[in-house]
Amino acid sequence: MKRDISKTVFVYNKLKQMIITGEFSGNHRWSLRTLAQKFKLSMAPVNVAVRQLENEGLLTVSPQKGISIKQLTIPQIKEANLIREALEIQAIRLITLKNDENITNSLYEISCKITEALKTSMKKFYLLDNEFHLQIIKKSGSNLLIHEYEKFSTICMISWEFLGLDYFGNNPKNKDSHMQIVKAIKSGDPDKAEKVLRRHIGSDASN
Repeated sequence: MKRDISKTVFVYNKLKQMIITGEFSGNHRWSLRTLAQKFKLSMAPVNVAVRQLENEGLLTVSPQKGISIKQLTIPQIKEANLIREALEIQAIRLITLKNDENITNSLYEISCKITEALKTSMKKFYLLDNEFHLQIIKKSGSNLLIHEYEKFSTICMISWEFLGLDYFGNNPKNKDSHMQIVKAIKSGDPDKAEKVLRRHIGSDASN
């Protein structure tokens, strides 16, 4: 039983990576069989993982058309992004008040990797950017924030190809934006950290 669960978690995480990096694009449809072949597993754990992502509103499963990314409307995408932003703002305020050097060191290390990834691989950039923001949520210590954020952040990411990268404030041209967030957290000022994060996400109309 534990082995089956671990296989399902493996497939679930791999599918989310495919969504984030664009490999599981909106124009390509997969089947349980092709995914099982890709991961070299039986269809059982693949089916469970796919159904979980379907329940989370990330995938659509059709007997005739196969498995594809769920097509969202612009209002749905914007709503998801606003919720994701609200959750992350609460998290960054919490970790800024903690004034924990281990947290800032961890985020700094990811920021350095992001800078390097921008020179070599956009796929790595997307994964590291996702990890950076997820770490902000996880370091808050709030299980509720973690649970809700993982759902809405991925919904935002699957819309990159639809609305464009700039919509989410993650334009690769902003090479130092992750470092700026780390510095703001180090300052111990939650208002400053929130402002820098809003600017990074792209919702601060004054910048």
